Amino acid sequence: MGSTRPLGLPVRIAGRDTGLKTPIRKPLELAAGRHTVSFVMPSGKVYDFSVTISAGENLRFMKNLR
Repeated sequence: MGSTRPLGLPVRIAGRDTGLKTPIRKPLELAAGRHTVSFVMPSGKVYDFSVTISAGENLRFMKNLR
């Protein structure tokens, strides 16, 4: 679960569109391990973040993007 500022940004995981926009209110089920989460700004600029998730872990985030 997570959010960005600005709100309403498309969310990609491993380069694939999830069909979701921020804020993400429902947990996304991902396998344990390292993942690249990306947010796409209205200008087309993409912000990539690497996250490592342990089995059973719930990750929350808030990213301020410009």
